[in-house]
Amino acid sequence: MAVVPLTPHKCVRFEACPCYVRFMAETTYQLPSPLVTTSVDWLGGEPCFTGRRVAVKALFDYLKTGQTLEEFLGDFPSVSREHAIAVIDLANRVVVLPDAAE
Repeated sequence: MAVVPLTPHKCVRFEACPCYVRFMAETTYQLPSPLVTTSVDWLGGEPCFTGRRVAVKALFDYLKTGQTLEEFLGDFPSVSREHAIAVIDLANRVVVLPDAAE
């Protein structure tokens, strides 16, 4: 795998640069704890994927409109597949109450 320089270059939007997207797609990271954080300094307090400036709402907006997890990950390459799935699982655990099955 070639080393991709992550220094500003001629791209107008660095995050949209194909070399940056390719680098981020190949990057994995240990799942943070907690999975979701809020800070008034990041997106005005919107719940975000921890360590990423990506709102959790964006993931659920994608899924709600019929877009796939792959499409979300392609548009937000700083979020790993594992992190996105862990957030979906967390939301499922919060929404599905243990008494609901009875």
